[in-house]
Amino acid sequence: MKRFRLGLGGKYLLFVVGLVLIVVSISFTKLFEIEKNFILTQLEGQARFLCRQILLTRSWVADQGGVYVEARPGKKANPYLTHGVVETTDGRRLLLRNPAMVTRELSEYAARRSLYRFRLTSTHLINRDNAPDGVERRALEIFRKGEQDEYCLMQTLDGEPVFRYIKALYIEPSCLQCHCYQGYEKGQLRGCLSVIIPSAAAQARIAGLHRSLLCDGGLIIFLILLVLVLLNHFLTVRPLKRLNRQVRKFERDVNAVVRPLPRNDELGTLSASLAQMSLTIRDQHQGMEKRVARATENLRRVNRELVEANRSLKQQDALKTDFLATVSHELRTPLTTIRGGVDYLLQTISDPDQQGYLRLLERNIENLVEMVNNLIDLARIDLRRIELEIEEIDLKALLEDVIILFAAGAEEKGVEVVSRGELPRVMVEGDYRRLNQIVMNLVHNAVKFSPAGQRVEVELVERGEKVEIRVIDHGIGITPEEIEEIFTRYRFGHQGGNRAGSGLGLAIARGLVEAHGGILKVNSRPGVETVFTVILPRRRREEADGEKD
Repeated sequence: MKRFRLGLGGKYLLFVVGLVLIVVSISFTKLFEIEKNFILTQLEGQARFLCRQILLTRSWVADQGGVYVEARPGKKANPYLTHGVVETTDGRRLLLRNPAMVTRELSEYAARRSLYRFRLTSTHLINRDNAPDGVERRALEIFRKGEQDEYCLMQTLDGEPVFRYIKALYIEPSCLQCHCYQGYEKGQLRGCLSVIIPSAAAQARIAGLHRSLLCDGGLIIFLILLVLVLLNHFLTVRPLKRLNRQVRKFERDVNAVVRPLPRNDELGTLSASLAQMSLTIRDQHQGMEKRVARATENLRRVNRELVEANRSLKQQDALKTDFLATVSHELRTPLTTIRGGVDYLLQTISDPDQQGYLRLLERNIENLVEMVNNLIDLARIDLRRIELEIEEIDLKALLEDVIILFAAGAEEKGVEVVSRGELPRVMVEGDYRRLNQIVMNLVHNAVKFSPAGQRVEVELVERGEKVEIRVIDHGIGITPEEIEEIFTRYRFGHQGGNRAGSGLGLAIARGLVEAHGGILKVNSRPGVETVFTVILPRRRREEADGEKD
């Protein structure tokens, strides 16, 4: 599936459209809120005006001590008034109406004409019909706290949307004529007056305004988007595409001509710069091709010389290795004869001075024989001619023999050679003599570089199809710089300045381990612990591969 990528023009349009959308949305939302608040303010003004008219009527009635109206069918006397009914001299019955009664009858009259409604409620009820509803109770609570003296809200009442205006009523001197027995005092909260105005028309007007603003906003955004798309296409996208085609053509053919756009704006300047850059690149390319051709020819010549030099070095190295192997082999026979003669003289000569010289001669002959053997091993390793006599070897027995062999000599130095824990019985396939040579070399080095009072430990660990032989000492240790060099032939460690030996032991040990298909590695913390680890496979790889085949 091809990944969609938005171009520069698209990003620009997306940003501008988003910005216009935000600005238009905020502007039209503010305009809608202003118009909506204006409509609601009109409702509130109408309700407040009606409330003032009602309160004015109530005050006039209260100041007059009530009004009498002629008794007609359906009109009932107020049971809460002591002189609720009087008769005139001409025999007509008049009913006394107090402010509360006048307010209720006016509300019922307005409701019958579908104009508006209003009702009174009191904090000390006399007529249960004037009990406050939930909204009025909330308004009275607000009035008691003194936070405000009027309360407005939109609600649905009896299935009809209405605007409700509630005004706090406080005790005035004229009110005390009728309500003093209820314990009221002047200025005390008496109750509230609710003016209820139908708001269906106002809400319909608000909804129409909302739809109109949405349509106008959508049309404005569409027109702006259309203009921006056309401007962006003709002024930016099309010239950039043309310039891009020329650049791609130049990528395929460096000799292609990049023509500048005939414009005097930023795009024209950019295209002129690209045209000039293409000329510069073309000239540099041609010059580079010539230099590359010369360099390539020189490189071929140097490579030929290096190949010849490498071949000559390999031949010389092979001759050197073969020479060392031949000379070492030829030296071994006379050295063996000389050592046999010295052994014979040691057994036949009894003079102490002569025996001392002969033993010195014997030690030097043994050193020469060891050096010759090392040179022969090293040459065979280099020529990959190491011959291994493969057999089943008990590593536990081999390691125990090496420990016993070094224990006495190390004890004279004050060093103890022991096994770390119980050695497990592990069988591997390998050359017993070569594995013994490896372990003896590692233990010899560990004893040599261990101070008196320390111990050299030998450990045998099984790791699945691998076996690890570890030789651990607690001597001076090996620095990270020396670890890089200790397996290099003819290199000596610097521990204590001891440079005894030929410098071939570890190089030969690594070669013999690798001939067995294993790895020889070392980890050292100077002054704490040095661990040489020989990792060997249990079985020879050639045999394991043969079984798989």
